[in-house]
Amino acid sequence: MKVKNLIIIFSIIVMLVLLPNIVNAANEITSTEKTATSTGANVQWTYTLNESDQIENLKCKNLSDISGELTIPEKIDNHTVIKIGSSAFKDCKGLTGISFPNTIKEIGNYAFSGCVGIKSLEIPSSVVTIGIEAFKNCSGLKNIKLNSGLVSINRYSFYGCSGISEITIPDSVTFIGSYAFYSCSGLKNVKLSENLTKISAETFSRCSGLTSIVIPENVTTIEDCAFYECTNLNKIKIGENISSIGVNVFSYDKKLTIYGKKDSVAENYAKTNNIPFDLIENWNKAEQGNDITAPTVTSIRVVEPTSGTYTTNKSISIRVYFSENVTGETVPTLKIKFGTGSEKSITKATIKDNYVEYTYKIESNDNGQLAVSSLSGGTIKDASGNNAVITCPLISGNSIIANNAVASSEGQKSNENNSAANSSNDSQKDNSANNSSNGNSANNVNDSSNANNNNANNTADETISKIKLPNTGKAGIGMIALLIIIATSVSYSKYKKLKGI
Repeated sequence: MKVKNLIIIFSIIVMLVLLPNIVNAANEITSTEKTATSTGANVQWTYTLNESDQIENLKCKNLSDISGELTIPEKIDNHTVIKIGSSAFKDCKGLTGISFPNTIKEIGNYAFSGCVGIKSLEIPSSVVTIGIEAFKNCSGLKNIKLNSGLVSINRYSFYGCSGISEITIPDSVTFIGSYAFYSCSGLKNVKLSENLTKISAETFSRCSGLTSIVIPENVTTIEDCAFYECTNLNKIKIGENISSIGVNVFSYDKKLTIYGKKDSVAENYAKTNNIPFDLIENWNKAEQGNDITAPTVTSIRVVEPTSGTYTTNKSISIRVYFSENVTGETVPTLKIKFGTGSEKSITKATIKDNYVEYTYKIESNDNGQLAVSSLSGGTIKDASGNNAVITCPLISGNSIIANNAVASSEGQKSNENNSAANSSNDSQKDNSANNSSNGNSANNVNDSSNANNNNANNTADETISKIKLPNTGKAGIGMIALLIIIATSVSYSKYKKLKGI
């Protein structure tokens, strides 16, 4: 009798614990393929029901039969459609337009990837998430409207949509994944959501049609290569809340002017990378002819040749960088000297973009370290006619020594004292260098292999939106529960027979 009671109690506990999953399993088991007619096309749908009897993972089964525009039904078999499934219409070449019901909450990964025939698109306000590569390489897409309610645009969503010329990201959007608008070469105008906090890596990379953009005030981070290869980008406004700007964010930066607040991260980034900078207050003033900010000297740099000691007749290129693009009829006089020698004046130079480039040939009486003595005069001004403020910062860039500079006696003594020790260590250094080289070669092979593995697993990228729809159930667990109950019943039946014997 005790064994019987224990079996009954155990069966009841298993039922109570696994009942929810059994219900979900039943839902999944009832998921089926249906056929529906939409805008004259005979579409075969396949879908899954969630625990609320709503359709998610809706997919088209007969893609090759689809032609023209298609309207996604609000309901199928009296079940509300809430999600377009992964790869639902992937590479459907005959699809030229798509209309969504206001019940859709999510457009799944790769849902319309490669649908080159789609020409226009409106995402309803019910949609919260656009999945990974959802509209990747829809090169025929020209018009797109995103409505308020959208929260996340995941990575590669509109990658390669070269036909889009303008887009407004509604303020409801808080996340745009990396590469989301990569290579949208026709994109000229972008209005970003005011509630974004970062511009992800390569988001607008290779958007060659983009000429200007305003970074919203709430953005604190611009990640690597965000605007890389935007070859016609000439102005960008960056607010004072920016705390981090990545590497290679811009290219062709001599065309670009960064507008920001004085002493901000944006200004420091501009100066470090020799990009022209202007105050935010002047964002529209240059076009209106009332720019009031004078260009200033930001740095003086040796750009050629590389650091080293050079002899007579070697040409040196020295650039004076300004805070914005400049013009002028005459250049400032640049005075240089080598070591303790006399000053040499350079009065001829070339004005280009935001710098003036001087060239000097080393003379026989030049000896020692190159330095700049002064910078003065000239008629340098900006496009609005503001005269440049000429100052002379310390020279930077490559370090140049003319002819045979005389080393200090202390340095010579130090070199003599250390020469023997250095010589004894030469063979050790050579061996170490060889070992390091061999190790690096092996590491490079491993790095390449790891990179390939990372590409293969790119769907695990941390930039994927964390917004999820309700779970569709654990069919496997439910089935196991049923098997346990059946096994328990069989065991108890055998037990009764044995007991009777």
